[in-house]
Amino acid sequence: MLTSTRCAPVLLLLVACGAGACSSEDPAQTSATGGPTSGSGGGGGTGTGGNGGGPPFTGCEGTTEAHANFNAFWSGFDETYALFDIRLPDGSWDDIGREACATIGPDTAGDALFDLLMGMARNLDDGHVQLEAPDLGRDEDALVSIYPHEDEVEQLEGNVEDNYLDGALTYAAEDEIAWGTIGTIGYVSITSLDELSATGDEDDDRQAASEAMAAVMADLAGTSGMVIDVRANGGGWDSVALDIAALFEGDSALAWSKQRRNGPEHDDFSEWEDVLVAAAPGNAYTGDVVLLTSGSTFSAAETFALAMRVRDRVTILGERSSGHFSDLYEGVLPNGWIYQLSGERYRAADMMIYETLGVPVDVAVPFDVQALATGQDVMLEAALAQLAP
Repeated sequence: MLTSTRCAPVLLLLVACGAGACSSEDPAQTSATGGPTSGSGGGGGTGTGGNGGGPPFTGCEGTTEAHANFNAFWSGFDETYALFDIRLPDGSWDDIGREACATIGPDTAGDALFDLLMGMARNLDDGHVQLEAPDLGRDEDALVSIYPHEDEVEQLEGNVEDNYLDGALTYAAEDEIAWGTIGTIGYVSITSLDELSATGDEDDDRQAASEAMAAVMADLAGTSGMVIDVRANGGGWDSVALDIAALFEGDSALAWSKQRRNGPEHDDFSEWEDVLVAAAPGNAYTGDVVLLTSGSTFSAAETFALAMRVRDRVTILGERSSGHFSDLYEGVLPNGWIYQLSGERYRAADMMIYETLGVPVDVAVPFDVQALATGQDVMLEAALAQLAP
């Protein structure tokens, strides 16, 4: 059985939850001006891509525990995964299943079975696809195109405090939101959009974010501009992303739309559901804002970028984000292993799907690892220059 989750997975619930290099030029983008894109990704039935030219693959014949778990995993994706046409454009989920099935032997169990299932999943190169085997102590995702500077982005907040801020950072929301000033410019680091409260529940996290951002707005009200840094943000609740974006100048506007896989064919989707960012309150921040993103900006941090790019005075600077947007659908295999997959697709307000591509930037500034080693943050310096009077 499958259900959807988002970031802090709770079995059979819907909750909110990287990486890729960036370019100063936009790659070809997936059009979403109509319904779901009709791609060439493989799959069962007669949907997009079908079975790669052979007979349809409907499951792996056999009576072992390995066969039962294999079939539950493969069919869970075949029936629910929403991104075959985008993340498997030149392949076939049928062929992947057929080839993997042929490798199942009498000793396929434990780690060998785990590796077999993840080997199939990694063809999708999707960081939202995960498999957890509690009995093995293994919990892995299917991301292959890992952002090369994951370790360095974790150093950014401390480096800003040490080398740029006028004083120490002020922390709130379980230390995931921090702020200070650089001259007349405000600086806000948001490293997560969940686990912001003691419970980690969505409502409690929203309240914690609201209280933290109220303090941010009070302390930085007199600044001439603001830098918001989500370069090391691994995601969280979409609701928190929308709450924070609403604090910046702008009318109610479309932030994104989403649709879910809702049928047996790979191109069966629901209608698009529009998601709005609320109109800014009377005490909204009205100065210019630069949002810093990187290839490590992931999931709900990317939907935050989608919401911020439709605000009135926001410039996105840095690198394209990682290109992961979907809510997570969660299932349980017969052996108790838990898997998650992308069951939805998101479309930006400009009618483009940025899955795999990442949210585009207005000003491209690549991550400079060598400069960071000397304490220099070239992205931050470019943001400060952007905000200079």
